[in-house]
Amino acid sequence: MKKTIVLITFFFSIILVQAQEPSYFSLQTLNTLPDQTFYDIIEDDEKNIWLSANKGLYKLTGKNLDYINSSQQKGKTVFSLIQSNGSIYGINLYGQLLRSQHDSLMVVADLSEKLKGKLAQLYEHQEHIYALSQAGLSSLHLPTQTLEQINLDLVLTSAQNPNTRTIYYLTNTHQLKAIKNNQLKVIPHLPIASQQNNIKNLNLFYINNKLYLFYVQNGKLIYLSYDESQQAFINKVSIEGLENLEIRHIKSIGNDIYFSTNRGLFIAQSSNSGFKLKQHLFKDFSLSKTLFDFQGNIWVTTLKNGVFIIPKNHYYQYDLKLKNREYISALAKGKGNNLFVGTNFGNIFYGNVQNGFNRLNIKNTHKVEAIFYDNLIDRLVISLKDADGFVYQLKLARREDLKNQIKSSKGLLKAFGGLVNLSFKASYFYADITKPDQRRILNDKRAKNAFFDSTNQRLYISYIDGTRVYDNNFNSEYLSYKNNTIPTSAINKYKDSILLATNQEILKVNHTQLEAFISQDQLFFKNGILDFAVDNEDGIWVLSLEGLQCYQNKEILYEKTFFNDFHGHSLNNLFYLDNHLYFKGNQKLIYLPTNVKSHYASLESPRIKSLKIDGKNQAITHEIELEPEAQLLEIQLYTPGLQLTQETNYLYNLNQEKAIWQETSSGSSNLNFSNLPSGSYQLSIKSKDQFNRTSQEELCLNLIIKPHFYEQNWFYALCILVLGFSLYGLHHWQLNRKAKKAHKEIKSLKIQNKINALSLENLRSQMNPHFIFNALNAIQEFIVSNEKKLASNYLVKFSRLIRLYLEHAQQDKISLTEEIEALKLYIALEKLRFENEIDVQIEIDSSLNLQAIQVPSIFIQPYVENAFKHGLLHVSGSKKLHIVIKKFKESFISCIIEDNGIGRDAANKLYANKTKPHTSFALKANQRRVALYNQINPYPITVKITDLGSSAVPKGTRVEILFPINN
Repeated sequence: MKKTIVLITFFFSIILVQAQEPSYFSLQTLNTLPDQTFYDIIEDDEKNIWLSANKGLYKLTGKNLDYINSSQQKGKTVFSLIQSNGSIYGINLYGQLLRSQHDSLMVVADLSEKLKGKLAQLYEHQEHIYALSQAGLSSLHLPTQTLEQINLDLVLTSAQNPNTRTIYYLTNTHQLKAIKNNQLKVIPHLPIASQQNNIKNLNLFYINNKLYLFYVQNGKLIYLSYDESQQAFINKVSIEGLENLEIRHIKSIGNDIYFSTNRGLFIAQSSNSGFKLKQHLFKDFSLSKTLFDFQGNIWVTTLKNGVFIIPKNHYYQYDLKLKNREYISALAKGKGNNLFVGTNFGNIFYGNVQNGFNRLNIKNTHKVEAIFYDNLIDRLVISLKDADGFVYQLKLARREDLKNQIKSSKGLLKAFGGLVNLSFKASYFYADITKPDQRRILNDKRAKNAFFDSTNQRLYISYIDGTRVYDNNFNSEYLSYKNNTIPTSAINKYKDSILLATNQEILKVNHTQLEAFISQDQLFFKNGILDFAVDNEDGIWVLSLEGLQCYQNKEILYEKTFFNDFHGHSLNNLFYLDNHLYFKGNQKLIYLPTNVKSHYASLESPRIKSLKIDGKNQAITHEIELEPEAQLLEIQLYTPGLQLTQETNYLYNLNQEKAIWQETSSGSSNLNFSNLPSGSYQLSIKSKDQFNRTSQEELCLNLIIKPHFYEQNWFYALCILVLGFSLYGLHHWQLNRKAKKAHKEIKSLKIQNKINALSLENLRSQMNPHFIFNALNAIQEFIVSNEKKLASNYLVKFSRLIRLYLEHAQQDKISLTEEIEALKLYIALEKLRFENEIDVQIEIDSSLNLQAIQVPSIFIQPYVENAFKHGLLHVSGSKKLHIVIKKFKESFISCIIEDNGIGRDAANKLYANKTKPHTSFALKANQRRVALYNQINPYPITVKITDLGSSAVPKGTRVEILFPINN
């Protein structure tokens, strides 16, 4: 079937638009580029930039440029980057197919034998990687890693449909073929005969989902468009004016087409009639590719000059073709959207950035300091540096010099029907600029800037000592802020109010007072306000040392940091005209369309750059498991996207219920967690820039800290089992203990009963007939001797002693006070019986609390009775009994009974001659009581009896009793 070919000749017009260029900067200013030759660039799903270069493969993550390589590589140079299943693929000159593995490369397949040294173009199509080269067509099946040589076609150029993923390629015989669903088919009716001569630089490209074939024939650039429904190329367009152009890459964004060529970047607009050229950039560079990233920035790679970036919402620059060291020194509004531009070489231009500028034919070599255009009479008033100003009549093209007037002006503006001149010495008002003798001095101080409010007929002038406001009679007063006069850097009108800019904030005029309008806290860039302007949509554009920002209704809509995309341009003053902001002080006219303002793009959520556990690199994943003995988790983060001067910090939260966000230290991109308790955590991380803006989305990681063995269920079950056996053992032990305790208590009761019985026995020993007979004999003697008083006294003491003995016999223990009281009564009775021949001394330690100390009842008396009966009774001469009760070693009471009797040996000899031997029932009872007490009490009662002197010369007996305190 014969197809009709329509031949169209299309001329590109580049005369008017060549002067306009967007601002751009080199990637070299952000990172030290180890290479200047770049072949390819792509953006992956994680929004990282990958660059293939002469010296290898590079990955740009935020601000970091990483070199990605493999020890198995046979050649550093990498070409033809594609992405498949989250990995980046490339190929080197040797023929090795490379794949990214985190931050390293691995060799997937060796195609060297199939490529035979030819460079291949890679495509991904339905689980296959296709390599097309002049050595033929090869494929790698990714799931099975099966490598296949499909044919030996000599491929000249190729392209892939971005929607259907169909691959088209052109052979050296000018045959077009397609790979669709892994099937190869031939496309007929290609209107280029294989025998045609002078055809070169053939390239297939997809533009707006349509396939085009570009080639050069006889020096002319020609392209064909392909109609898939007809499976044929149907149009042929010849482009004159772009001879011998080699197109290396084409990128379409909407109707704008970007051609990367050997002669720079051509930007065209597509239409039904073809492509209309808009701009030609990077004219001196040989380009390899153009990329639009997710932020809208344009990346341009070159073959010899590195990588360039055109930022989104970039500034434009208009080249006025100024001479070396000539720059723009003054701007003024003309008619409509036209500008007057003055330079330091004295030139004045007139026009606009859309249609171009013309230089006015004015003879002048002095720097133009200020320009004022009077539209009513169509004339210019020009102030020159160190020279007299002049008036220039535009229609007549005539110059009138002003003698000694408006020299080195800081600004010219219309006010009160005349002209105001701001100079370094003073401010002046001219009712008629041509009549300098009628000028009025407004203030003799140096003026900085001024603004005339024509609605309210008020003139505002900022001086070095403050800002004054003038009425139409030139009465003036200073404006004050917080009771101080302050100078301002700019004055402008916003709606119905007058705004003034100080170094740190925007103020609003309220009568003669100033009040805060945009505070320093509300400003993104806080380092010094240089100027501000108000556009026709009430947007307030604030220029500072750090950048430009726009506010509308006090909400930030635009911000742009100053960086190297201005190539050292000066951005000190703003000039607004017809939806454009202009900047003075540069060799080129720098401007920005104000329609770029929109809500700033939010930060991207963080990404993981590296993951380490106890210093060892781990595979990057969102599910992180740590062994229980792991001590340190290190997460290195980055934020995708082009980052210029701004620092990015990170907010993180390990417990969303509490919603407590912590922030990394300034400039730090690392998160470190040490010795986390076992359990599951959700770690949420957000990016935060220097303006406190945070990413809307979060990076969410699941952390699982495995439990120790003692935190696991089997250990809990074991513990429960052990606890059960322990409780059973404890219960059994308690039962045994209770049984033993009951047995002990029974035994104790038996002992107590024995003690009570012994106490009664002791009592009976005290009440033996001998003692009672002696006591009654003594009473009888007193009566016979008619010593009734002594008899009565003895009888009373005897009855009291009997009563105490009876009371104490009912108790196991009594207080030491009661024991001493009974002992003293007994000693008193014995002294009466001995007719006071015995000297008795009782010493008691005053520090003792006698009432609180408990001792066995009727325990001391038997030993004192022995001293009387067996020691002192048989002594002739002085008879002494010494009793000492004192504290001994904190826990004991010592009771010492010492007499100067005949001793135990002599007493035993006396009783040995008697027919009936003597037995001391009380002493034996006490001995048995001591034995029983010591069985049930931890602290024993001890009784020690010592003979004083020697057996030949006895000097008495000493008894020492130790009682435990309150045992």
